[in-house]
Formats: sequence, C-alpha cells, structure tokens
Amino acid sequence: LAAASGWLTGKDSRAAATPWMFAPILGVATHPLWPRVYETFGEDPLLVARMGAAVVEGMQRRGGEGEIPARAAACMKHFV
Repeated sequence: LAAASGWLTGKDSRAAATPWMFAPILGVATHPLWPRVYETFGEDPLLVARMGAAVVEGMQRRGGEGEIPARAAACMKHFV
C-alpha cells in the first residue's frame, strides 16, 4: 500500500511537470507536541524505515511498457 501511494504521488507530480517531491517525511514522532506528527509514519524507527523505503521505491519505480511515466525523484525530509 505504501509503495502504491508513492507511485501515485510520483505519477501525479510528473503529470504536473514536477519531476521531484520533497517527500516522504522520515522523522520519527518522539514528542506529541511536534507540529509535524501527522506527517510521519509513527514513533517506531523500524516502521518509519520500512514505510519510507516502500514509498521511495514507489515514487522512483519505472513504468512498464506503454505506461504513463510515473518516476520522480524523492527527497526525504527531516531525516537526521
């Protein structure tokens, strides 16, 4: 599901003539008052890593023969 979400994000970005995205956010939600908690994949570092990898793979996946180009560059944010 995460890879499919990334693929759709890449496809939509390419359709808008933007071949890159400043996503996904790979910050681990460690403090509930952080204003970007809703953008993260949660508070478990392993879950964040696996979901982030799946989204990036989906965004940067090559399309098949005759498919609309959906490949776009991902720029992971808040990853320290």
